[in-house]
Amino acid sequence: MALRKLFSTSITASTYAGATDTATEPTADGIVDNVGRRRYVRLIPFGTDAANETGSLQIIGWSRQDTTNIWTPTLLGRATFTLGAAVGVTNGLVPAAGLYADTIAVTAVGASTRLEAASNALDMPAFLLVNPLSFDKIEVQMLVGTAASVNCLFEEMDT
Repeated sequence: MALRKLFSTSITASTYAGATDTATEPTADGIVDNVGRRRYVRLIPFGTDAANETGSLQIIGWSRQDTTNIWTPTLLGRATFTLGAAVGVTNGLVPAAGLYADTIAVTAVGASTRLEAASNALDMPAFLLVNPLSFDKIEVQMLVGTAASVNCLFEEMDT
């Protein structure tokens, strides 16, 4: 599958939104459906401001309760990232003013969750590989640290 932008508008939030049981199916920006039960979701964070600025993200797995249609969240993990010097291009998903993260550090991981960070700190795009397990949906929430705004590319992968 091809890379897609996770959020239609870049994020400037500085606190995570809460996640509690809900009768409303999660469908907003930042949600990746796992209908096909993909093996992995690859996340490539980017942001604006300058190289060495920071941001963070958390990943929530959503499961639909069997007979009630209530959706229950589970924290899968959190990571921080640092922007490098690699930039996007005009008319690309990552704009010319956008800087790819070149360093990602996993800071928290839920039981049985598999998060793998591929970082290089060499101004090449880094990525986070998420195993969505058997969750129906994956939600990514992002925060700015010192970056002006943040966003993410994503790709669903079978291998």
